[in-house]
Amino acid sequence: MKRRDLITLLIIVVLSPIGGVYAQNDDFSDPWTLSFDGRPWVVGNKQSAQPQKMIEYVLEGESSSNWSELVRSSFGEAIEDLRVGKVVEDFVSRLNQDCPKVEINFIQENSEGSVLEWKFNDCPGHEGQYEIIRISKVGKTIYKLEYINKKSSLSEGEKANWMNIIWNAHITPEPDIVPEPDIVPESDIRPKPEELFQETSNKVIDYSKDKNYDEQIKEYTRAIAINPENAKIYLKRGMAYKQKGDFEQAIADLNKAIEIDPELVAAYSIRGNIYRKKNDFEKAHSDFEKVLKMTPDSPYSYLNRGAVYLNEGLYDQAIEDNTRAIELNPEFSEAYSARGLVYLLKQEYAQAILDFSKSIELDPQVSETYFMRARCNFYLKDFEKSWADFYKAEELGYKSNPKFIDKLRKASGRQ
Repeated sequence: MKRRDLITLLIIVVLSPIGGVYAQNDDFSDPWTLSFDGRPWVVGNKQSAQPQKMIEYVLEGESSSNWSELVRSSFGEAIEDLRVGKVVEDFVSRLNQDCPKVEINFIQENSEGSVLEWKFNDCPGHEGQYEIIRISKVGKTIYKLEYINKKSSLSEGEKANWMNIIWNAHITPEPDIVPEPDIVPESDIRPKPEELFQETSNKVIDYSKDKNYDEQIKEYTRAIAINPENAKIYLKRGMAYKQKGDFEQAIADLNKAIEIDPELVAAYSIRGNIYRKKNDFEKAHSDFEKVLKMTPDSPYSYLNRGAVYLNEGLYDQAIEDNTRAIELNPEFSEAYSARGLVYLLKQEYAQAILDFSKSIELDPQVSETYFMRARCNFYLKDFEKSWADFYKAEELGYKSNPKFIDKLRKASGRQ
């Protein structure tokens, strides 16, 4: 079996009750929004086996049957309502069954999905190839995004670039598979917009702690109808759209807020972070440069730009910005944690531990920081400290990577 056939089989087995054959069908669009890497990519193949669909992108001049690099998007409703972690576990299990010599490494994961890298090394019947794959779930639909290269490994720069592209790609679900929003009945619990906007043009409804974003958007829209020149209302609605995952509507509202008030720093900052998530780094940098000009002494401004540098794989610049944030506020726990992550990615584990430890000293309730320090101690073979941080992270609610736990158990000799 060729490697491409293996991957197609894995997609079908996970999503479909039968091992169907993909048929040519161009009547659908890609739900993934991603920036690629600046080179010319074109659609090389577009197929579906209802309700599953697949799009393959190749470099200009190559084809889906003769390629050196491939980006594949596949999506469809699962036959069972499985948690995303179970989908990932099943995928990894099938990989191991089809090629026992496959090397798999989890890169990132959260409640929305996982990113892992894997490659075949001397696996009978398969070419040596490298892959990064992201598996996510929205409602009952499973989304996969893959980058595949016919090389057994990538340079650190190439790997960081594609990991960022894959992890930061945005999903826009098809209308027929978007989960139904909760219906919130009209009530008198919340003040009416006309009561909130009687005389004060700068007063803004703030439902930021309410996660029912559709209801937030509805209320902000009413407020805009009453006071259409209030930049902060567009800012708040843009934030709600951002939290909902509707980046285009969020950008439209933030653009309007900036048009009304070009000095509204928060609008540039939020828009910059959206561009960062969309991998539009040029626009992200432009927004954060404006923020830095307006607030040159704000540690958050440097923290945000440092995050853009990190996503670009520009580690030294990211360290510089996080260091500047710490200089401006030596009690800024997030900046220590962000800088520690950069050192972790650079494999400078001792320095990363210093930053994570300082972050924990300043804010001991962030579970992710303990887990990142646990990884550093693991790489330094200080397994007792790694276990201690791992347990603390779990105590604070962190859902740990099962692959990391297995590695830690084997390395430390614990069952």
